[in-house]
Amino acid sequence: MKVRCGIGFILFCLFTGCCFAWDSIHNPVSVFDTGNYQEISFEKMVFELNRQFDVVFVGELHDDVITHQLELALLERLSGLDSGWNVSMEMFERDVQEAVNGYLEGELTEKMFLDTSRPWPNYQTDYRPLVEFVRKNKLDLVAANIPRRYASMIAKQGWQEIEKLPAEQRTHIAAKHVVIKDRYREEFIDTMVANMGGRDIAPHRAKKFESMYEAQCAKDDTMAESILDYLDRNPGKKIVHYNGKFHSDEHLGTVQKLARLNEKLRIGVVSIQPIDHDDIMKRMPEKDRKLGNFLIYCRRLSNSDSLPRKSMFKD
Repeated sequence: MKVRCGIGFILFCLFTGCCFAWDSIHNPVSVFDTGNYQEISFEKMVFELNRQFDVVFVGELHDDVITHQLELALLERLSGLDSGWNVSMEMFERDVQEAVNGYLEGELTEKMFLDTSRPWPNYQTDYRPLVEFVRKNKLDLVAANIPRRYASMIAKQGWQEIEKLPAEQRTHIAAKHVVIKDRYREEFIDTMVANMGGRDIAPHRAKKFESMYEAQCAKDDTMAESILDYLDRNPGKKIVHYNGKFHSDEHLGTVQKLARLNEKLRIGVVSIQPIDHDDIMKRMPEKDRKLGNFLIYCRRLSNSDSLPRKSMFKD
């Protein structure tokens, strides 16, 4: 696999107009390597991700503006170092892969693509830049997730309903469904309870949470299988997978499922942590070290904020 670095990487940044300059960021950002507890540069993190891993999971909060700018910067720089990097996303579901491919290959207009791919509500502001980078640079994009109608079916009726589906529909769902009752489940249930204000949970509600956890596991199973299928079909390629933090923090969720499918894969996790105060950026709390191989702290700025959306980079 050809690796472009040195002067080639510098020229890449210059010609794409995206040379990364930390003093141009309008919000504070800090990067930590959790392996040695050191604060490092963004460029150093990208170099290590490219050197160490076949698959990189990037965990996000879906509505944070700075997070999405960082995600694009990460893809730009990884692609500049190694042409083997491609993209997988939670935000597109398996049954729209044909529409995704059609748009990337120029067979569909953007309107046709959006009309058929069920983009998330914040697609235009937050995910379109990633997709357009993929299209412009002729990368692949894996529509990795389980279709939401099937996840909803599992949450409401259980996995047994999936087993009744026709074979064609089953291709959009992971062949293997594994429900692991470990810390991931505990954190999922705790989150559900917290969303209810921490009240005591009635037995019927607890059973509902278990079904919802099964659906969560089906998402993880399907995304993991989608990534592995792509890598098996494309030897030498690498994947950056974008998903909500819960799917990848602590190497649980989708990360854990992918590792179970292929223990030889080198899998790295980047966890982006939008925060409300700058103090945490000066030091990485001990409890955060388990979240990923690299942590990025940034000042939180949601799409609902009235502040203007400024570029993070000098033109």
